[in-house]
Amino acid sequence: MKKLFKILICLIILSFCNIAFSAENQYSNQLDATNIIFNDQNNAKAYYDRAIKKFGQGNYNAAISDFTEALNLQPTYAEAYIGRGASYSKINEYDQAIIDYSYAISIDSRKENYYLKRALTYEKLTKYKLALSDYDKAIEINPQNYWNYMSRAKLYEDLKEFDKAIEDYSALITHEPSASLYYLLRGSVYLNKKQMHSKAFVDFNKAIEIASDDIMGYECRGVAYMKLQKYGEALTDFNRMIELKPNWSDGYRNKARLFYKMKKYNAAIAEYDKALEIAPNGHNSSLDYYERGNVYYDKGMYDEAFRDFKKAVELAPNNKMFIQALEKLE
Repeated sequence: MKKLFKILICLIILSFCNIAFSAENQYSNQLDATNIIFNDQNNAKAYYDRAIKKFGQGNYNAAISDFTEALNLQPTYAEAYIGRGASYSKINEYDQAIIDYSYAISIDSRKENYYLKRALTYEKLTKYKLALSDYDKAIEINPQNYWNYMSRAKLYEDLKEFDKAIEDYSALITHEPSASLYYLLRGSVYLNKKQMHSKAFVDFNKAIEIASDDIMGYECRGVAYMKLQKYGEALTDFNRMIELKPNWSDGYRNKARLFYKMKKYNAAIAEYDKALEIAPNGHNSSLDYYERGNVYYDKGMYDEAFRDFKKAVELAPNNKMFIQALEKLE
């Protein structure tokens, strides 16, 4: 970082001394993380590069403007359509994003990531058949990219087409049999199918065998045990999570949920307390406050429940479930 700072200072000094840079170096030397200046206003690549910078800064509308300028100069600039589509997607203008991704595909129909981006956007629009078609095309173009299989399998799972999801996860396992994640994903699907619970545990056990120090395996298996009301086995797995990662809130949260299902409310509250002590403002903290509030509510401790529901809403003000819980006590 110090070296970069010195270089920037030198460039500023040189500019003040009116030392001319060669034309071929001017553009690169004037690139700046906050304001990109370029000399050739007719250079589509210059607008594209500035748009990428603005996208990275989260300035999506400005990025759209520069991507558009690039496309005005070079209408067949497929990557500019992709960038503008991604920018539209970031501001939830999914229909416009689809239009841009489709233009890019019409220009270059052999880029698998174009189909993947459009598929993900179709999912947001709940156009699942179109999304699946794009995943199919991405896999056809590059059958070695196993991210595409995983994306398609997750959509099949969401659509409750479990057999197809299992088929995709099985393909992943065949390709990489030492990857514990694929067993966990397939096991979770087996758990959703009647008469398939035994296969789910085979997969969870295999994942733990492969990665015995990874808490994900114990979490998946523990949640499965809890779902089947095998509470002793679930508690063993959640305790193992805590042994492996005592400073992670996940294990305590899972124990709290287990105790709540067992109607051991005081024990559940104690575990939520530990989770929130570790991460009072973490990614799942709003959920911890909400769930602990439910425990207090079931115990008839309404003031404590109100306090937790209020905190959950403060952390996640757009969550309708949290808002409804708070409103019932106001």
